[in-house]
Amino acid sequence: MGGDVARARILVIDDDEKARRLMQITLASKDYAVIMAEDGQEGVELAIQEGPDLIILDVMMPGMDGFETCERLKGDERTKGIPVIMLTATYDLELTKKAFGRGVAMCLTKPYRGEALVNAIEATLAAKRRLARERG
Repeated sequence: MGGDVARARILVIDDDEKARRLMQITLASKDYAVIMAEDGQEGVELAIQEGPDLIILDVMMPGMDGFETCERLKGDERTKGIPVIMLTATYDLELTKKAFGRGVAMCLTKPYRGEALVNAIEATLAAKRRLARERG
């Protein structure tokens, strides 16, 4: 991995503590800095405060679900440019369309392999860097 990717800061927003811990272990093993939020409200606040390079967002959460959380992130000037990878419990074409319609960069179905998550992160960060270079 290149130097830029190794230092990427990733915000994980998921109400499932076991899922957050597993992601933290997986991502830390790949040299990502991991920030954790247990619900959408905390996730939006941390995204504004911390300015992560990428957000991993669970769809199903109590209170503010992943879609509403994503709408808030994409509707805020401070966070709208942060790519979001959304995690879904089941593959559903309509749900995926809804996610992409809200600005999600990629969707992954749970359960996922750690390697698939890392590949999705690397591809999304590479696309973000490419877009930044094109915009100059």
